Amino acid sequence: MANIIRSAKSGSDWTRNELAAYHIECHREDPLTFFEVQALPHPQIDPELLTSLDAAQAVNDWNAELLNLLDMAMSPRSGESAVDDFAAGLFRALGYAKRNRVARTRRDLSLLICGEFRHAQTDVCIVDRDKNDILLLVQEDKRFEEGGGGDPEAQLIAEAIAAFGINNEQRVKADVDALDEKVCRRFFFSVVLHH
Repeated sequence: MANIIRSAKSGSDWTRNELAAYHIECHREDPLTFFEVQALPHPQIDPELLTSLDAAQAVNDWNAELLNLLDMAMSPRSGESAVDDFAAGLFRALGYAKRNRVARTRRDLSLLICGEFRHAQTDVCIVDRDKNDILLLVQEDKRFEEGGGGDPEAQLIAEAIAAFGINNEQRVKADVDALDEKVCRRFFFSVVLHH
């Protein structure tokens, strides 16, 4: 393989070339192996969300809102932010975001790459406010949209690298040792838009 030139790029510009240049390899694992469990827990979610066909059928206002967000995320006219809004709402409904864990959209992260600072912007992330730690990242797969984005996996990896650096900065500021490594849970959202 020829040497691939490394250059300072923002996270949204990362492709498979950056992964190859930095010797980053991705390996697929089934969820049980990845989470090191025998069985995944059943999500704790209001049964109304599983039985209502649309927002008009929902009795609970929050459930109706989440179903409306899902409907908008499926519409090409709603734009990228609709998918992000739905993902953040889903994390709240599933209990990932509560109390001091918040779902953030479009969080701008500083990415130090090739000695220069660039940006990596999350679609959605879960932040632990107690530790000021980014716990989880979501990158929407925009390749299905007209003029869609680049490689979502490479973009997500750039975001994870930026989040790792920011988390370590926060640890040092709190007089806690920086981490050498951390497992970042990765989620992709693919939305197929119907015209």
